Amino acid sequence: MQVSDDALREGVLYDIVGRGGERDPRDASILALCERYACDREQLARVEHTALALFDQAADAWHLDGEDRRGLGWAARIHEIGLAVAHSQYHQHGAYLVEHSDIAGFSRTEQQFLAVLVRNQRRTLYLPSFDALPDRLAKSGLRCALLLRLAVLLHRSHETDPLPVLGLSVGNAVMTLAFPEPWLEAHPLTRADLQSEQDYLDDIGFKLTVVAKDPAAA
Repeated sequence: MQVSDDALREGVLYDIVGRGGERDPRDASILALCERYACDREQLARVEHTALALFDQAADAWHLDGEDRRGLGWAARIHEIGLAVAHSQYHQHGAYLVEHSDIAGFSRTEQQFLAVLVRNQRRTLYLPSFDALPDRLAKSGLRCALLLRLAVLLHRSHETDPLPVLGLSVGNAVMTLAFPEPWLEAHPLTRADLQSEQDYLDDIGFKLTVVAKDPAAA
């Protein structure tokens, strides 16, 4: 056994330097979590891609920043880890694993933020989980969760075919999601899932509108 000459403050500095570099050490921690729970990384990549594409359309109107974007991406990469426990209520199992695991590089608040997104990726939104976040994260957490929910829903079938280009506009308590009309007509199950999502969001006073756009329109 040897006594270290370094203290906690050096570890904190190393962490900050790492985050400021080209490689964020938290990325490696998320990857390790995916490998530990044998996640379908191709599916997670599809969900992450869609979630971030929706984020980029909503960020300005919803005042979301780069750290929110990173949090949403990480949550998308690990949203299915609860399947390692059970398929039933896997979003709740996943949230527990995220909140209580030792994930190197993440603060307790950051882990809680990810856990809230994973917990609210499907089914009924559990609003008390957002209330437990710091005030500065509660609103952005809810908005990121709404984007993750849409991405998870749109990839629920695990199909490898790419989605069409989606249009998203947002307001204070409203989202309008536009699909090319032929695609929406050809995917009735997705349309039914979106109708169910409208009901879930109605319960929290949020409105989701789904519209078909003419692909030939300018």
